[in-house]
Amino acid sequence: MLMHNPPHPGEVIQGLFIKPNDLTLTDVAKALNVSPSNFSRLINGKIALSSDMAVRLSRVLGLEPLTWMRMQADYDIWNVQQQDDHAELKRLVGEA
Repeated sequence: MLMHNPPHPGEVIQGLFIKPNDLTLTDVAKALNVSPSNFSRLINGKIALSSDMAVRLSRVLGLEPLTWMRMQADYDIWNVQQQDDHAELKRLVGEA
């Protein structure tokens, strides 16, 4: 079950890692070996977290790559469900 309005992974990075540790976006981007502009887009929720970035974040900030990817999936699914719940679709097979 998805939480109500889950945060984008960028919000988590800012709230749990960057601000409490007085890091700059540039410092973290450098440690991740990515461009500051690309990392800024992630932090600001403009782009989705990729599996490559999940592995990089895991090595630099901690948490498992799958934890990072679940955050992104929860965020994506919740937002899609707010736009369209696809109520017109009908199940073809019974519950598994």
